[in-house]
Order: sequence, then C-alpha cells, then structure tokens
Amino acid sequence: MSNRRLRASSGYSLVEMVVMMGVLTTVMTVTLSWIHASMKFSSAVKERAYVHQQLNRLSEDLRTRIAAAERIVVDGNTMKLGMKATEVRYTIKEGVLERQKLDLSEEHDAVSVEAFRIGRDVDARWGGDELPHWVSLTIKQRPVTRNSRDSASSISSLETPKLEWHLRAGPRKVAK
Repeated sequence: MSNRRLRASSGYSLVEMVVMMGVLTTVMTVTLSWIHASMKFSSAVKERAYVHQQLNRLSEDLRTRIAAAERIVVDGNTMKLGMKATEVRYTIKEGVLERQKLDLSEEHDAVSVEAFRIGRDVDARWGGDELPHWVSLTIKQRPVTRNSRDSASSISSLETPKLEWHLRAGPRKVAK
C-alpha cells in the first residue's frame, strides 16, 4: 500500500501534462499575437509621425516659394512656379510630392530634386481655379475597405483623412 502511495504522489499523469501543454500553448499564442499587433501599431505610428513631419516641411516650403513666385501655372498634377532665373516644379506622384528646381539660364538641368512623402493611399491634386491670387493643394485619404479580422486596415486608417491648403500667391503686403 505504501508503494502505491509513493507512485501516486511522485509525478504528474499524462492527462495533466497534456492539459498543461495546451494551456501554455494558448497563453504563448495570445502573447505572441499581442506582441505582433503592438509592433505593427508602433510601425504605423512612426510612419504617421514621419508623414506629418514631411507635410510640415512641405507646408513651409510651399508658403515660402509661392510667396516669392512671379508666375504660377497649375497643369494637372504639376504646379510650376516661375522666378527670375529659376523654375520650381511640384509634381504629384503616388504618395509623393516631388519638387524640382530648374535653372532657366541653362538647358533645364535640375539643380535640385526633393521628394515629400504625403502618405499611402491618398489622392492629391492642385487647384488653380483662383489663380493668380490663390493656389490650393488638397490631400484626401482614399476609402479603406474594412474587414473585422484585418488589423492592417485599422492601422492604415491612422492616415490623415483630408488636408486642404489654400496658399496666397505673390508677395505679401505689409500693413502699416
């Protein structure tokens, strides 16, 4: 009888081990999925912060250059700013607004090219209806199709839904 008691209290049964392994597997799966989701969310937040920084730089750049422009032409996805010996072209491409500065005194060689990332899945367009006094840039988020199990769509919805700039063209008049 004492031998039987020793065996019963000295270890775990096979059923207990299988149940424990099942519980541990479930806990590990849930933990890893939370870690993965938090990493994706962190990446999306960093991307949004970077796009926000790019939009701030673009805003300052546009204000400065449009105020200094002598002539402005909006043609589809391109806005051209004419200054004395240079021309600056802003071209909207997929998720990027590209600035090219051209030297008119030579053969249209690009002096500098810079790209501003304006976000994924956005529609951007120039508006020149109120030229020569105002020019506008509209950036709008494309609709995201939502799937309850797709966390990528909920993360990408962090993008700016709509942004509209109306910039005054030409030099500013100082009030006295």
